[in-house]
Formats: sequence, structure tokens, C-alpha cells
Amino acid sequence: MRKRVRFYIQLSFHVAFAVLALTKITSYYFDLSLTRGFWIGLFCLVVFGYNLIKNSALWVAQPLTSNLLLKGITTVAFFGAVYLIFPKTIPQCVVLFGVVLLSGFYIFPLNASKKNFRDRHGLKIYVVASVWALVSVGMPLVYGGFFFEMDVILLFISRWFFVITATVPFEIRDVEKDALHLATWPQSFGIKGAKIRGTLAWLVFVIIESSLVFDTNYVAAFGFVGVALLVFLWMSSERQSEFYSSFWVEALPIFWWLIMEYCVI
Repeated sequence: MRKRVRFYIQLSFHVAFAVLALTKITSYYFDLSLTRGFWIGLFCLVVFGYNLIKNSALWVAQPLTSNLLLKGITTVAFFGAVYLIFPKTIPQCVVLFGVVLLSGFYIFPLNASKKNFRDRHGLKIYVVASVWALVSVGMPLVYGGFFFEMDVILLFISRWFFVITATVPFEIRDVEKDALHLATWPQSFGIKGAKIRGTLAWLVFVIIESSLVFDTNYVAAFGFVGVALLVFLWMSSERQSEFYSSFWVEALPIFWWLIMEYCVI
């Protein structure tokens, strides 16, 4: 069973479902009507992006000779994303270009310094949060034909701080493996300092999100996820179990969506 879960996570299916869940929540907030093709295309986009980022060195060093299943799935995901969510309007082009630009510079160097976004001092967590917010808020809105308003900005900020908070347990897990020049929060502020800053980010998320929820189902789902996120943040450590962050923390958006979808209060 553990091997299957590990394989499911390594293929980036779990993170793709998490992004889809957050995007579903956005569609509920703004009552968006999105096609099945959009949801499949978005899933493919996340699988392709994450597999490329996580295994960029493997793609360059051994493009055809190792891990053919992973590369095959990633290639299929790429063509699926291109076919299903190829932008057709200017807003779609702008948002998708932003996602591709941030993701691309996360792994490829910006200039002659040969440093990408991930390798730049202290930048990684903010780039990750920006991409997640852009995908889960920006993309459903432009593909659903929704016009921007103040609530869109508030939701984007809320989602950004949610991802910031959820990323801290991952950085705590990797504090001893990450290169020192990355200057992650645990490296820069210590484990407790990172948790305190994560709590401040959590507070901003809670304050903004609570102004956006508008019925009992949304309140119940948001309340559960808010409490669970804070508990996961403070319970995280360098010696956490294998699936603590990569499965359980990453599953919070999925639980959030499931409660909103199926728990009627």
C-alpha cells in the first residue's frame, strides 16, 4: 500500500488533485460554469509542470533512457494540457503566460548568473504560492468568462497566504536537505520562527477567507481546513513521517472541497 501511495505522489497526481480542489472552490465562490475539458486540461497541466520541475535534471541528463513511465505520463499530460486548455482569449493568454513564466523561471536560469527562482535567496516559497494562486484563482475566472472585481483580489490574496502556510511544513521537512543559499524560512528564522511566520500568514488567510464565505457548508469546510492547517503547521518537524506533508498536508484542499461538495448542513 505504501508503495502505491508513494507512486501516486511521485507521479504528481496527488498535487494535481489538490490544485483541482482549490480551483473547484473558486468556481463555487463565483458560480462558474467550466467544461469537463477544462478540468482534465488543468489536471494535465499540473502533472506536466510538477513532473518537469521535480525531475528537470533527469530530463536533461537522461532524456530517453530512464524512468520511461514517468516521462511517458508527463509527455501525455503536456499534449493533453495543450489540446484542452490552449488559450483562446487575451485574458486566458495573460494568466497562462504568467503561470508558464513563473514555473519556467523556477527551474531555468533567469540570466547569466545561472540562478533560477528556486535558487534565489529566500524566493522559493513566494513563487510557489504565486503559481498556486494564479492557477487556482486566475485560471477558472478567465476560462469561465468572469469579470474581475474586488472579491477576486481578496480571494487571490487569501489563497496566496493559504499556500504560504501549507508550504512551511514542507520546508521544515527539508531543512537539512535544502542548500543553505535557498534561505528557506526554517533556515533563516529557525523552526519555531518559521511556524510563527506561518501562523501570521494563516491569520491573514483566515481573516480574508471568513469575509468571503457565505453559507453554512462553506463555513463548515473553511473552519475544518483552517483548524487542520494550523495543527499541521505546529505539529510539523524535521523528523516527520514520510507522508505527513506530501500526502496529508497536500490533501487539505481535497478535504476542503469534499466537505463543501458532499456535506450538507
